[in-house]
Order: sequence, then C-alpha cells, then structure tokens
Amino acid sequence: MAAAPANHEVLAAYQDLRRLARAYLSGERPNHTLQPTALVHDALLQLLQLKGLQIQSNEHFFRLAARRMRLLLVDYGRRRRAWKRQVICIDQQSDAKLDEVVLVNDLLDDLSALDPRSADVMELTYFSGLNDTEVGKLLGISVSTVRSDREFARTWMFERCSANGKGLKELSNGAAA
Repeated sequence: MAAAPANHEVLAAYQDLRRLARAYLSGERPNHTLQPTALVHDALLQLLQLKGLQIQSNEHFFRLAARRMRLLLVDYGRRRRAWKRQVICIDQQSDAKLDEVVLVNDLLDDLSALDPRSADVMELTYFSGLNDTEVGKLLGISVSTVRSDREFARTWMFERCSANGKGLKELSNGAAA
C-alpha cells in the first residue's frame, strides 16, 4: 500500500518549498502570472494525487516537490511559447530564457539516464538556486561530491549542446529561477 506524506511532513516542508518557488520565479519577468504559493500548491496537489507514491524521508519529499515544481514551470514555459507563436507581440529576452529553461530541462532528463545523482545536483543548483551545502545535505553527499557532480553535469550538458548545435551560455546557481 502506498504511503502518502503525513501532514506534519507537508507542513515542515511548506516554508522551504515556498522559498524554493520564490527562487524559481525570482528571475522571471515582472508580470509573471504564476506566483510562488500557487506553484507550491499545484506541486503538492499533484504529488498527493500520485498513486503508489512512497515517501522515504522529508528530504525525499522535498526533492519530489522540487522536481514537480520544475516540471510545472517547464510545462508553463512550453505552453507560453506555443501561445506566443500565435501572437505577434514577442518579448525576445523572455523567450530566450524560456528556451534555455526548456533546453536545460531536456538535458537534465537525458543526463538522468546516464548519471541520476549528477542530474539531481544540477537540478537543485540550477532550478532551485541552492548552494553546495544545501544540495549536499538534501542528497546526503559531501560538498566536494556536489561540486564534482555539478562540474561533470555542466561539462556533459555543454558538450551535448555543442554536438547538437544548440547554444547554452552559462549554468549558474538559480540561472533559470
């Protein structure tokens, strides 16, 4: 039988998730229609509706919620980009950021098949804006391992982009937030 997260686990993680959602959205355009509270609530609702979900720890729950928020933002960006193709007025700077978020998301999905931990490190660094210590604590690894995994992920992602003729300028903390 699947174990859903207990109420106290959700409440304990709520403030951290709101901080994370604010980090995700901090670099977005000022009139962004998605707000941190809505992003957290949508992610939590989706998680709670999953059948067979096994929560192993608070950290595991946080990682699942962070990933769900990333996927919601990417879906939002894809829908917005599709909508903008039908509309004449286009904000090119915003489009470039949306393109980068979608590209990084796709690269992370591919990297997960090769090296799941490096993909987790990059996801938490790039999308969440967490520092090395926070990432290490969340994943249960040392700071030096976080740095090593992140460097591997960056190198792999840049090489993959170069091989495919796609541009990726920089992968810094919170770049897509």
